[in-house]
Amino acid sequence: MAASLKIPLSQVYGAATFYNHFTMKPQGEHACIVCTGTACYIKGAPELLKSVAAAEGVKPGETTADGRVSLLTARCFGACGLAPVVVIDGM
Repeated sequence: MAASLKIPLSQVYGAATFYNHFTMKPQGEHACIVCTGTACYIKGAPELLKSVAAAEGVKPGETTADGRVSLLTARCFGACGLAPVVVIDGM
């Protein structure tokens, strides 16, 4: 990718690791993203994250062994009035 863009690999890596929609490893068939922004955190995001992690047997940032579900976090979805927010498969 870096060679075709004619930029240093470090810049590609920097962009890929900065934005939460880019990942460095394959994701599961389904993505469960829990918002950990301030409003969501105060309104129960840590408990939601623990519950999903326990139910699926993974830690945040991991994918189940069968490749079915990835448990991810995001800093903010911009829906603070609905806190806590979880997005599953983009919905």
